[in-house]
Amino acid sequence: MSAIVNKVSLWRLFYSKNIKKPKILDSWLNYLEDDINNEIPKTITYDTWRIFPQFVEFIQLNGYQSYDDNEAWPCLFGGFVEYYQKTI
Repeated sequence: MSAIVNKVSLWRLFYSKNIKKPKILDSWLNYLEDDINNEIPKTITYDTWRIFPQFVEFIQLNGYQSYDDNEAWPCLFGGFVEYYQKTI
């Protein structure tokens, strides 16, 4: 089982018990599972895990169009925003 599959399983497990499941969670997990996205790192950093709730809140309050690559977000979030904007 790949590292990404393990991480996705952990996210699903964590949010299955959380009544405040982020609206973007399914899109985020689809992005991580999508084999087409070669820029996805083999591991998801602690920083990505730690900042994910802040990223979710930012997107829910401001929308994807407000995301700025020049801000201090993990690179994986920038790839996700591009992926999401291409799939809508």
